[in-house]
Amino acid sequence: MNTPVTAVKTINGYEWGNEIGKGTQHLRVNNYIGAWGKVRMTVGCPSHCSEVELVQTLCHQNIIKYHELDDHTNPDKFYLFMELCASDISSAINTKAVFKQLLEGLFYLSTQNVAHHDIKTDNILITADGVVKISDFGVSERYDPGVGCNVFFGTPAFQAPEIAKNITGDPYDGHKADVWSAGVILYQIVTGELPFTGGSVYLLIKSIDNDPVRIPSLSDKRLRDLLTKLLAKEPENRPTAEEALQHPWFTEETETGEVGCCRIT
Repeated sequence: MNTPVTAVKTINGYEWGNEIGKGTQHLRVNNYIGAWGKVRMTVGCPSHCSEVELVQTLCHQNIIKYHELDDHTNPDKFYLFMELCASDISSAINTKAVFKQLLEGLFYLSTQNVAHHDIKTDNILITADGVVKISDFGVSERYDPGVGCNVFFGTPAFQAPEIAKNITGDPYDGHKADVWSAGVILYQIVTGELPFTGGSVYLLIKSIDNDPVRIPSLSDKRLRDLLTKLLAKEPENRPTAEEALQHPWFTEETETGEVGCCRIT
């Protein structure tokens, strides 16, 4: 008895694999059989092609690579093929190693006058060999450093106070706002919690705007000091990514002298 052959859906020479996630504007699936080997595919609407154009101008080891774009197979969709990552930053074992890479990626973006606007745990991916990749540039913008940013998107729990309380649309320093979001990620990794919460988006924004940042007691005083600086409410008191990379938490050895490597659980 012959076994029925199941047709395999392919897009541009890539085999359609298992769905690994969904967003409001896109579908993500694992793909195989293509010029780049194992990749991830995002399916989205044509209006998001500006994201592709922006990312293709960037070149840094900690920025996600877009290998190929197919926007002609289906007039209502585009298919974006990018490097496949193993997990997000919350699964990393060596916090210092991955957070350093995140800051290096943010520093690079600042040199290109690009603000990400949605730095959060889900968007900081890690490859199987431990390289951090900043992904999802759907609301990012290239800004004039003399003017500032005027994009007010992003995930509320990771938004900086200058965005959360900005009801008049005043321009702000997008890079410093991204650094705040990175601080929220570090806080979340270290404590397992977010620094601000609320029963609704309104209460969450109110908490970010009004409540003090409560930094937990940590055995590593340098880490606590870095968290305090990254989560400074006033952006002028907050370091840039370049400045944060010079913090003693990164530059001074631990008592064991251990450097460590990034591994995925």
